[in-house]
Amino acid sequence: MRKLFLGPSGRINTFDFKPVGQGLFYTGSLMCGKYNFVFDCGTENQKGYIESQIEDYIYLIGDKDMVTPTIDFVVISHLHIDHYKGLYYLLQRCVVKEIILPYLGEDKYLIRTTLAFSICGSEEEINQNDNDEDKFILFSFMCALFGVEDNSDFRNFRERVVFIKPHPEQEHETIDNKKFVPATRKFLNEKQEEYWYFHFIQRCAEPKKLNLLSAKLKAAFGKIENKQLVNFLSVSKRNINEITKIYESVFGKGNALNLTSICLVHFPLYLNTHYASREHYYIAQYIENLNQGIYPSNTIATEHSIVSILTGDTVLDACIIKEINSIIVDRKILTLQMPHHGSKYNCRLIVNNKISSVNNVISFGYGNIHNLPHSYTIDNMIKNGINYIMVTQDMAFRYFIE
Repeated sequence: MRKLFLGPSGRINTFDFKPVGQGLFYTGSLMCGKYNFVFDCGTENQKGYIESQIEDYIYLIGDKDMVTPTIDFVVISHLHIDHYKGLYYLLQRCVVKEIILPYLGEDKYLIRTTLAFSICGSEEEINQNDNDEDKFILFSFMCALFGVEDNSDFRNFRERVVFIKPHPEQEHETIDNKKFVPATRKFLNEKQEEYWYFHFIQRCAEPKKLNLLSAKLKAAFGKIENKQLVNFLSVSKRNINEITKIYESVFGKGNALNLTSICLVHFPLYLNTHYASREHYYIAQYIENLNQGIYPSNTIATEHSIVSILTGDTVLDACIIKEINSIIVDRKILTLQMPHHGSKYNCRLIVNNKISSVNNVISFGYGNIHNLPHSYTIDNMIKNGINYIMVTQDMAFRYFIE
């Protein structure tokens, strides 16, 4: 592992799509590690992929005094294991101030079943390298974060959990036991000047659908104790398939949890503040092949405000696209994480709504059972001369904004 070199100003803002295979692990460090954040931390591949990349990130943001590094916030976009499998390991290795989770209502039975379902996978092949003990620890940990299980081993982590306020167009019950935070925040530099902007978007599942889902699950399976739930799903593909059908009957085919995915839009604000003499942002981009080293992909200077958009597996419906457009206005999209690992449906939504980005990053794992990215997505990129970047088990993408 190695420290990254600094940019031309000596004050680097570093952003990484880490090579974790079928999953997503995105990290950001502002002002040489003064402010750090993570968007998703998971993989369907062996846990060694995500754990080694967590160690690499810790090395990047750590210091010579070996003080435990601090991460200001971690976002878990939604409850598919390829987006949160490494969260417990990350929290053990760093001090995380806030854990931002998707809001899934208050039904404890539904949350437990959803977590067990995601951990055990929708196919036999998923997580074949994880034993039942690892699955149950992760299950208990996530249940504790969502407050559906009071486990003293994880209580300290639970206190740091927050939820993004539900979208104003949606109605939700008054919640007393969950901490909601505003959808926007700004990071200020040492002079208390606005330096970076963050905006979170979540199209929460409708309470009526969540209630219907819970009722259908209870009717099909009844009450299953926590200790039996993971084993119940691990040993039976039939049970997994039945739960999959129930989710799809409520949310639509293929959309089980993707509809609840959090998006993060972030961009710099510091032109004409402490860099008063600066007239542009300097951007350096590098693709890293773990076998062949690092090589530049592009270097540009622009006066436009540069936007990064992280989508998890979200479905880019009209509501989310409208909110994204209201945020970016006349800003230029530098990096777009293609939703759902380059799925055909989301690619069509991007094309139809004319969302244009300098970089379109597709994070996926070679040989994944979901057949992602879809051939339509790749063909469309090639046909229209759109720049796309693959992030896999052995390919990473890193960019600096100065």
